[in-house]
Formats: sequence, structure tokens, C-alpha cells
Amino acid sequence: MSERDELEMLREAVQAANNVVLITDPRLPDNPIIYVNRGFERLTGYARDEVLGRNCRFLQGRDTDQAALPALRAAIARGQGIRVELRNYRKDGAMFWNELHITPIWRAGSLVYFLGVQNDITLLKAAQAEQALMSQALEHANEAVIVTEAALERPGPRILYVNRAFSAMTGYAPEEVLGKTPRMFQGPRTSRAVLNRMRRRLGRGGVFQGETINYRKDGSPFILAWHVAPIRDALGSITHWVSTQRDVTERRLLERQALDISAREQQRIAGELHDALQQHLIGTALQAKALARTLASRNDDLAERAEALYGLVQAGVTSLRTVVQGMAPVQRSANGLMMALGGLATKVEELYGVPCSFVYEEPIYVNDFELATQLYYIAQEAVTNAAKHAKASAIGISLARTDGLVALTVQDDGCGFQPQVEAGLRRGIGLRLLDYRARLIGAQLELTSRRGEGTVVTCLFEVPS
Repeated sequence: MSERDELEMLREAVQAANNVVLITDPRLPDNPIIYVNRGFERLTGYARDEVLGRNCRFLQGRDTDQAALPALRAAIARGQGIRVELRNYRKDGAMFWNELHITPIWRAGSLVYFLGVQNDITLLKAAQAEQALMSQALEHANEAVIVTEAALERPGPRILYVNRAFSAMTGYAPEEVLGKTPRMFQGPRTSRAVLNRMRRRLGRGGVFQGETINYRKDGSPFILAWHVAPIRDALGSITHWVSTQRDVTERRLLERQALDISAREQQRIAGELHDALQQHLIGTALQAKALARTLASRNDDLAERAEALYGLVQAGVTSLRTVVQGMAPVQRSANGLMMALGGLATKVEELYGVPCSFVYEEPIYVNDFELATQLYYIAQEAVTNAAKHAKASAIGISLARTDGLVALTVQDDGCGFQPQVEAGLRRGIGLRLLDYRARLIGAQLELTSRRGEGTVVTCLFEVPS
């Protein structure tokens, strides 16, 4: 191939290139453009004849105070190469980001040309701006944020990013945790059962939400509520995990104190109703019964009214007992929860006519009165929903140990949730109340349901030693 053929081939290749190519001549006044390829015309909207003989600065429009321009002018004046990013403007006035590479061409010791190669990086700059915005948002978020690698096996997943809220919550600076694993925040009171459940969820590519005890840099424990979700690439493969975290220690303490005060007040009122009003009503009923007998012995017509009065007072006593039992359903004893759940099954069967059973593989003793009370209310709400709304023909309540936790389960064979409305039901007040009560005691609530196959509500909790 002759030199002329090679030059022609090179010219055609440059013309067909997607990159923008231009050549200027610094030997001429104002370093004018002497060549542009078709890529330049496509990018800028200017035809070749409109730019030849002009300096490239016309692409700047009125935007002449850009920080990169002094460095560009200095490099050209010294005959040096440079890479800069500039805001340039098309013929129609639209702005685009121009990545400009300038290379000087020397011949026999003299500068003869500048070769300019341009790339439109507008989309890249927009993505960078969006990334910077997201980074700023994460840095100023109130919740702690951690991003880790995807690998779950030890020594992973390694921490790649933490925000300011994380450092404020744990006491660790970013450089102290980057490259390490979140296991460094665990300690003797961290729930292994909760961690195992998280591992199973993440191992299936799912989302996890839970609470456990973690430890700050100074060794102090705190209750951590955290949510972990996968980040996937365009092919659906998990590339990272992102976790949002909150210190809920004070909130849980205040909630437990409020529950304790409420429970004690309910017990006090229940005790007063039992010791005073109920005894008074029982005495009144006995007096009414005695009066009815006396009047009957005299063949007095008022005997029937006295007997009716006795029946009304007895009904009031029965109603009052139900109210008292509802206000203090769990006794302050280790087996109080089991006794209360057994009573709940009996009461549901009597009230709704639906067979309801309570079973357990081994006795589960709960000495924490507030924990036992909230568990009872969770079971009561789930059972009542099944009896009143699910059209169940059988309901089962059970207590069982599983994976280091205790599972309180309420299962029915009712209509279940219809898939198209299940999301709405999950936001219903009843289920939100169940979830709220579970979070108050550091438990995890799980719900599964299928149309025509019933519903299973499971509350997983730890029994304090």
C-alpha cells in the first residue's frame, strides 16, 4: 500500500469515527480550525464550512468564566497536551459537556498542529451529579446507612460505605470500619437466632428486618433496629447489600415503661372491681335471691320480680368477671402465659362456636410479665381475626421452640388473603397493631396466607433467662 493510499484510508477512518476529531493550526492567527470530521458536525450541529477558519472558543458561547479555560489557554500557549472538561454549546444553543483531549503535533522541532478529540460526556456528568446528590443525602440522613459487598461467607461481607449517622450511633469513624465486617459490632447479648434468620433471608436473596443488641466502640450495648436489602445489577445479580439502621434503645425502654405502667394500672383497677364492685354485686344477688324465696313462701306476686332481679344481678356479675379477666388476662407467674392461652382457646370456642385448641411440645415459662402480656394480646388479636373474619372452621394456638427462639403461632383454615388485596390487608389496623406489639417486646412477626388455604401468624421471641 502506497503512502498516499494509507493517508486516504486514515482520512476515511477519521471521518467515519464516532469520536469528534478536529485539527487547528497554531501557525495561523488565532489558531483556527482547519479540519473537522463528521462526528464534530453531528455533535455540534455546525456544518464543516461554518467552522473552518474559526477559533474553537465559539463553542463556549457566553460561558467564558469556566475554571478549566485558563489551564487550556496556558497549555496551548506552551504547545503542551491537556485534557479538560468544558461546558460547550451546540448550534441550537443546547449545552453539552465536552471532554476535550488536545495533543500537539510537532514536525522538525516546530509545532505545526493541535489535534483535538472530543467526547460528549453530558450523560456521565448527569450521573455523577446524581451520585453526588445521593451521597450528600446519605451523609445527612438521620438513619445510619451501611453498604457492604455481596459475599456473605467469612470474612465478608466487607463494609464499603458508612454515613455520618452511623459514626454518631456507634462511635466508629469510617476508616475504622471500612473493609471490615458488620460482625465487629456484635457481642455476647447479640441474638444468634436473629442473625441466623437474617442469614437465611439474605441467602435466598430476600429482604430482612429485625432487632437485636449490638455494641458501640466503647463497649456499651444498644438495641439496633435494622433493615437489609439487596442491590442488583442489570442482570439481576446481587452486587451489594444496603442496610439502614436505628438505635431504638431509648424508645423501647420508654415503650416498655409505658406498658408496665398501663398493665399495673389495669391490674389495680381489675383488683378494685373484683374486691369491691364484684363482691357488692354478689352480695346484692344473694339478697335478691333470699328476698325471692321469702316472697315465694308467702305466695306474694312480687316473688317473680325478685327472682328476675336476682337474674339481672347475676348477669352483671358474669359480665364484670369477663371485664376483669380481660383487664388482667395473664397472671404474674412463670406459667401465666400458658394458662392465659389455654383460657383464650376455651373462651373463643364458647364465644364463636369455632373449635380452638392450645398445644405445646414442652412447657414454655415466661417470667417477664410485660412480655407475657403482650404475647397474649398478639394471640388474642390473631385468634379474634380468624374467628370473626376468616370464616375458619378450626383455629390452633401453639408454643414451640425453634432455632433458639420461641414461636407463638396462631393458625386457621379460613379463607386466607386474596393475592390482589393482601398488601392492603397487611396495612390494616389489626395487623399493624400486631406488628407494633411485637416490636415493643423485640419480637419478630411473620404472616403467611393464601386464598382458600388459611392464615398463619407467627411471633418469634426470646425468653429471658
